[in-house]
Amino acid sequence: MTYFLFAGDQVQGPFGAPDIMQMILQGEVDGSAKVCREGDDDWRPVDEIVTVAAPPPLPVATLAVALPPPLPISSCSRGAYVMLGIFLGLLGLHNFYAGRFREGAIQMVLTVVFCWTLIVPLCVAVWVFVDLIANTVDGKGRRFRSANTAPLR
Repeated sequence: MTYFLFAGDQVQGPFGAPDIMQMILQGEVDGSAKVCREGDDDWRPVDEIVTVAAPPPLPVATLAVALPPPLPISSCSRGAYVMLGIFLGLLGLHNFYAGRFREGAIQMVLTVVFCWTLIVPLCVAVWVFVDLIANTVDGKGRRFRSANTAPLR
């Protein structure tokens, strides 16, 4: 079946339905265009006569995600680390215990040298508090041993 196309101010055609669908897909014809079957007198919107099917959905790719191997377990206990941080954290002993010697030395020097001020030990105390919450590995990147971790031999 052939159609005439009224787009803009002119009549074009005759076209077959596949030709009109191709023009719609290429953007040459929009929804305001009118079409008429050969031999008819009434003009109808393109959407009534020619329907453009949506392209088939793209196949979903399945990604194989490799999980990293679990971290090795440290000989340091998480409980001991937290207790040292609570009681002797201003001196950085919890960091020495975990193998983070640079951070421990900085905390110790700041506390000993500037203990006469209140602001520096207060800042170190906040630093220790964040350390105790955020650090779950020792200085070598191994997970702390927790209460439900099997003891190391």
